[in-house]
Amino acid sequence: TKSEHAATQVLSWYGEGRADVRFLDAIRPRLLANRLANAKALHVKKNSHSWNSRKLSYLCAVNQLQDKTAVTMKRIALATLAAALGIMLFSCGNKARISGEIAAPDSTMLTLYSAESESDQAVDSTLVLGGKFAFSGKDYPAGLYIVALPNKGHYFVQVSNEPFTISVDEAGKVTVTNGQDKDYFNAFYQFRSDFQQTRKAAQDAYEAAQANTDSAARQEAITKIEEDYDKASEAYYTNLINIAVAHPNSVFTLYTLRNSMTNCTPEQMASIEEALNGWSAPYTDHKDYKALQEYFAHAKATAVGNDFSDITVSTKDGESVQLSSLAGKGQPVLVKFWASWCPPCRKSNPELVKVYNQFHGKGFEVFGVSVDRSADDWQKAVAADALPWPNYIDNSKEASKTYNVASIPFTVLIGADGKIIAKNLSEEELVNQLTELLK
Repeated sequence: TKSEHAATQVLSWYGEGRADVRFLDAIRPRLLANRLANAKALHVKKNSHSWNSRKLSYLCAVNQLQDKTAVTMKRIALATLAAALGIMLFSCGNKARISGEIAAPDSTMLTLYSAESESDQAVDSTLVLGGKFAFSGKDYPAGLYIVALPNKGHYFVQVSNEPFTISVDEAGKVTVTNGQDKDYFNAFYQFRSDFQQTRKAAQDAYEAAQANTDSAARQEAITKIEEDYDKASEAYYTNLINIAVAHPNSVFTLYTLRNSMTNCTPEQMASIEEALNGWSAPYTDHKDYKALQEYFAHAKATAVGNDFSDITVSTKDGESVQLSSLAGKGQPVLVKFWASWCPPCRKSNPELVKVYNQFHGKGFEVFGVSVDRSADDWQKAVAADALPWPNYIDNSKEASKTYNVASIPFTVLIGADGKIIAKNLSEEELVNQLTELLK
């Protein structure tokens, strides 16, 4: 529905001033579980505090979203209650693969999803009874899973030769009491809990600062909040990356690293690549391992200072167009990845139109690339925002993959000689670059 699609977009804003391009469909339970897990992990590091001014305000919308989602999940739970009871009764005779204690009312539905599958299909369901639950199916393949609890959160668990036991108390504290990589999971949950508290404090402080009628004092307070949040965010991802690298040959490590790559410094990326080179099968055959290797290759190919990598996109009439038709032809070109449903993208469009009008006469060009799934939505947004530059759509998503586009808006400035000059410049930084390039 339209409201569900809108809710998905609120999730896509969560934690940054850029929107995640991997979750474009209407809200579904697993999308909620994955998105709330990795809301910040899939974002390109911003280049100015202007993104932060948006990000904290978007956080406020998430609480309302979760209330709405609770209603949706309740309907799902009621509709499948009889089936869940049957599953649970059938499971009683089997040894629990995943079990634990959770502070939730009796008959609360818990749903199990594979964190590794591209499918949104639930793997299993069970009910909470006496504060306890168990998933006892014998056919769960070894790997990483997500236990989703309506309106309460989600929890990573693991299926291996060793039973996995997890406890979630009233305050939401998560403790893994048994399972392979138990210490690793506990460290992850502690890092996540600490960062969630920091994020909530930043949100509250941001809302308080917005109420200040003194504009100078308000801006000073917001800048301080953003700087502190940036430091906490950097520390959080550094912790995640460090502990992941210290645990080789682990599916959870692959999942954590893949969803943290856009927050990595070049030095961290190099250390991750070196660490992964020492891994062994079957982990080196895992799709996330291969995705990381592909990410490294694209990152190197499209690094600042290198020649641009060509991409092929489509016109509204379905004709193919290559970036090389415009870039490397003697004028600077800005490639902008965006989408109609992305509020930060739409907000940045008028800013770029202003810059385009200022410098186009001197040779500046823009190559717009939409990641929309709906060509109609894309074309309506182009018209509504009165975008004067050529606009195309990335139907195959190969263009986005070439430049490791995990969040939008995402921009690449290419010089007259075809060399990549910079990525994700703020409006002010772009103006300064163009002023120097076109003087």
